[in-house]
Amino acid sequence: MEDEFVLRIPRSVLNAARSPEEVGTLVQQAAAIEYYLHEDASVGYCAHIAGMGIVDFIALLGEHQIGIFDWMTGEDLERDIEAADVCCKQATEARQGWDEAG
Repeated sequence: MEDEFVLRIPRSVLNAARSPEEVGTLVQQAAAIEYYLHEDASVGYCAHIAGMGIVDFIALLGEHQIGIFDWMTGEDLERDIEAADVCCKQATEARQGWDEAG
C-alpha cells in the first residue's frame, strides 16, 4: 500500500504544455533525487521512489549531472552493481524471448 498526498500548485506556475500527470511525475522524480542526495539512500531505493527502474533513474541523475559514485561505500557500490546486473540479465532474457517469439 502506498500513501498519497495532494500537492497544490497554482495553475499560473505550471507550464501550459504539461499535464497534471507530467507534473506529478516530475515532482516524484525531484523528490527521489533530493532523497538520494540528502538521505544516503541507494540508487535502487530512490528509483522506486521515482517510479522507475534503476537504469532509468541513473540516467535521470546523469541528466542532472549527479554522480552515483560520489558518496557510496564499497557495500553500497556492490549492492547497486548487483541490482544493475539483475536488471541487465532480466532485460537480456526479455529480449531473447522477444527474438524467439518474433
